[in-house]
Order: sequence, then structure tokens, then C-alpha cells
Amino acid sequence: MDGKSIGRLGPWLSAGYWCFRHTLSPVPLPARYGFRSVEYVVDCARVAGGIVRLLFVSNSFTGLALAGEPERCLFSYHYCGWAMTIRADLIRLYKEVHTWVGICSGLFLFIAFYAGAITMFAPALEQWEVPASVKATPLNEIPDLLKVVSISHPEIKNNYDITLTTQSPDFAYLTWQQGGGRHHGAGNGQRFTANVLPDGALKITPLVSTHVSHFINVLHQQVGLPLSREFAMPLMGVVALLYGLALVSGVIAFLPGLRKNIFAVRPGKNRKRQWLDIHNVLGVFSLPFHLIMALSSIVFAFHDVFYATQNATIYHHALNRTFATAAPKSTVQKNNVTMISPVEALGHVTRLFPDFTVKSLALKSGRDGSKSIQVTGFNAKHVMRSPEGGFLTLDPYDGHVIQTDYMPGVQSVRLAVITSFFALHFGSYGGSPVIWGYFILGLAGAFLFYSGNLLWIESRRKKAVKNQTVEQKRSTKILASLTVGVSLGCIIGISSLLSLARWLALYGTHAASWGGSIYYALFLAAITWSFVLGAGKSSYQLLAVASFTTASIMLYDFCAYAGIINSSAETDLTLPIDVLALIGACCFAYFSLRTYRKMQKLSGDSVWKPQ
Repeated sequence: MDGKSIGRLGPWLSAGYWCFRHTLSPVPLPARYGFRSVEYVVDCARVAGGIVRLLFVSNSFTGLALAGEPERCLFSYHYCGWAMTIRADLIRLYKEVHTWVGICSGLFLFIAFYAGAITMFAPALEQWEVPASVKATPLNEIPDLLKVVSISHPEIKNNYDITLTTQSPDFAYLTWQQGGGRHHGAGNGQRFTANVLPDGALKITPLVSTHVSHFINVLHQQVGLPLSREFAMPLMGVVALLYGLALVSGVIAFLPGLRKNIFAVRPGKNRKRQWLDIHNVLGVFSLPFHLIMALSSIVFAFHDVFYATQNATIYHHALNRTFATAAPKSTVQKNNVTMISPVEALGHVTRLFPDFTVKSLALKSGRDGSKSIQVTGFNAKHVMRSPEGGFLTLDPYDGHVIQTDYMPGVQSVRLAVITSFFALHFGSYGGSPVIWGYFILGLAGAFLFYSGNLLWIESRRKKAVKNQTVEQKRSTKILASLTVGVSLGCIIGISSLLSLARWLALYGTHAASWGGSIYYALFLAAITWSFVLGAGKSSYQLLAVASFTTASIMLYDFCAYAGIINSSAETDLTLPIDVLALIGACCFAYFSLRTYRKMQKLSGDSVWKPQ
């Protein structure tokens, strides 16, 4: 290492030594290091201060601090009253970073959080989307139904899915796939369902899957980008990195006023102060949630890069072999041996794991003829890898357990730790209270990013008025139109998909071909409308449209209750969805009316003033 490199590393090594020495030292910190009014500073505060220096302080500032120039030091700590003072120019710097990073990523994150809040109910939404003509079968009649169906559809002997209804575990849907690569349930073949009519006749129905919940989940994962996964996920990772940077810079900028403003919400004529208070309260009290989302999203976006690095450095290019040994095991096909029935398999699981609530059971077949039964379900007492829950694998001939690597509560310590990271992102632990909590936090997060854009717009308005510039800048108008169009376009698109899903499935339309087209058509129409009419006039109009589309989600069930169409699919989520749709529609209608009334009183310098 040459002298130049040593010179560059010198201040950082000195800062590290500074942290180490003053963490161990019991004496008060001297004032020449920039600390004022400190008698005894706890060890954790010293370490935190040192880490901040190591991470955020440039070489020149570190050198100046260690050289004994307190006027150039960055941070001053006050032990009494847990207050922290940061230099004013540093506060402005972090505010600028927070503002511009938030502007660049805020609208992407709005889509991700709003769609993510909806996906908290994805497993139940999949049943909610089932057409009304599909009826559940009593669970004890499933074995006889399998025998009857296998006569005309022998492929059911190799793969089938039995999904228990959310309304009653004693009823289930039987589905199977024909064509499209049946191995391990993969492929794009046609899926069927069957049930016995009251007169004893067998009814086999092609299953029309709307895939709306899947589309909303993809929308969440790809932050609204209409690109293939290979291109969208790295871009999502960049957004997640900006998201994390916005969190760090926002917290640092807020620290000096933490004690004064942490509980402050001051409504009144000062709209900027009101939006700032709401933004701060939401951000501070949901900070742990947002840190988890940011860190886990970065891992999800770049996991291929992480795996490739581990494969080359740790596993010596044998990672695929490791994954293969960890994959669910299958049992070689046994001739002249009868497989256990689904009811017997569920009985085995219930006896072995009484706290495990079964959601579905699937027979899987490999290319070599091997078979296995995969049982998926929930255990609210333990973390689970995905919103669908965890699973275990059974031998289809005698029912003994083959694998429990992804079974909540019986995993190894290593797998349980890995699963906990997934569970913290998906909210797949703790049962319904956690699901509803994540739903509320997701909506609050979407509003957090929306309010951040409003703060920027309001700040530019005040700055323009202060400079006696009545006409707002083009950049302010563009961001205002984008904020209104993107956020309300996302809401309108998702509400429209949910309201149309069951109607189109009822009449045999496959939503996989139209879901994305309808969403993005409405999304782009909302953005165009906001630019044509301006942010002010379009905002209350698009809010009214959002209210209408959200209320239309209830139309299908209203027609079912009135007898106009067959009764809707059996799910206990029907009433909660209708209630949430009604609440959402009323909220959007109220916001639309309130926005319209406020705009009549705005001054001419406001970007929200209708043109």
C-alpha cells in the first residue's frame, strides 16, 4: 500500500480508534471533541456517535474533529433531556437528501404500499374470485369424487389440489390441471373443478381463474413497472435503496426536534406545517416497519446477485446441489400399492401437528413417476415463509412425514431464522391481528409518500410567494399532476380490477389476458387527465371516480343477495371486503367534496387552484 492510500485511510483509522478509546473510557468526553454539557455519556451513545462519524463524516471533517477544531465538528450531544443538536448546515443537507430521494422514489413506493396492503388478503382473495357456479364439496365425499372423476380424467391420478374453504374446513374445492406440464403442478394447462349435483350427476367445469390477486401482487413487487421481472426487479431494488436512504436522512433531520415535535399535529391555516406534522408522526411511529420493508426489499430485489456471490465464494459453485438436497422429497412410485386418501392424509397431519391449520393439500408428481403429498397451512404461533403459510411433505402411500423444512414450528434454527426475515416482510405470523395491522401500516405508508410530495409542492409555493413570483414553476405543476395522477390512477385501477374480476369470471372471460391492460389503461388515463386539467381540478374529479370504482366492488354481492345472479363463492371475506369497499368509497367521496370546497377559497398563487 502506497503512502497516498495510507493518507486516505488515516482519518478513518483515527476515527475508529477514537470510537474504541472513548467507549472504554469512564471519564467525561473533553470539549475539544465537540461535545458540550456532557458529564456521563452512556456507552451506547458513544458507540452510536462513533458509527455516525464513520458512516457519514467525510475524511476532512473527521480529520478536523480529531485535530481539535470543535467549531467544525458535526454533532453535539446533550445527555440531559435526550436531546441532540446537529449543525444547521448538516440539517439542511439531510433535508435536501431526504426531499429529493423521496421525490424520486415516492410515487413508486405509493403503488408498492397500496398494492401491498391489498395483497395482505391474497390467499382469501383467491377464493373470493372463484365464480359463483363453482360449489364446494363436503370433505368426506372428496375420495369418492376423485374415483368418479378419474374415469373420464385419468390425469387426476397424478396431480390434484384440494383447497379447504375459509368459511368451513369441512368443505373443499377439488381442482386439477390438464396439459401444460403437470410435473409438480407447474405449467399453463387448463384447470378443471368438479362437484356432484343434487341429482347425483357429475359436473366438471373448466376453471376460469381471474388472477387479479396475483396481478396486484406483481404490481406490488415491481412497484408498478409494466416490465418483465428480469428488468423490473433491479429497478425495484434501486427504489428500495433510495427508500432506505430517505429513511436514514429523514430520521437524522428530525432528531434535533424529536422531543418537541414527536407528538405534535397542529391543524390550522398553515397547511405546510399541518402536512409536515402528519408526515413526521406517520414516519416516526412506523419507522421499524419501514426499515424492515426497505431492507427485505433490497434482499428480494438482488437475491440473484447474493446467491451468485455465495455460490462463487462460499459453496464453490455447488449451490444448486445444495438447493436440490433441500427440495421437497418425493417417493418412488410403488406398483400395486394404493395411495392414502386425502382425508387420511389430513388426519395424519392433524394428529402429528394439532396447532397446524390446514389450508390445502396437493398431490405432486415428478418426471420420474415419483409422488408426494404437500400439505399447506398456518400456525399463528410461529413465523411462516409466505402469506400462503408453511408446508410439509408426506409419503402418499403410508402418510409418514418426508420433509418439514418449511413447516412452522418444527424447522431447524437456521431455517427458522431465514424464515423470520420473510415473515417480517409478508406479515405471515401472529394471525389476523398482524394481517390487519400490516394492512393499516401499508395504507399509512402510501399516505406517507403522498404527503411527502405535498410537502415539496407547498414549500415551492411559499418560496415563490416569498420571491413575489405568483406563477408557479413548471416543475411544481408537473410534480403536482404526477402526484394526483399516479396515486389516484393506482387506486382507480386496482378498484376497477377487483370490481370486474368476478363478473368476467362468471361469464367465462380469462382475466390473465386483460387484467394488466385494463389497469394500465385506467392508470395512464388518470395521469393524462391530471395533466390536461391540472392537479387542482383533476384531483376532486379523480377522487370521485375512485369513490365510484371502489363502491362498485359491492355490486356483485348486491346482485347475488337480490337473486339477480347465483350466490357468490363461499368465503368469509365477502362481508369484510364489502365493508372495506363501502368505507373506502365514503372516504374518497368525502375527500372529493372537501377538496372541491377548499379549492374555491385558495389564493391565485396555489398550484391547486383550478385553471
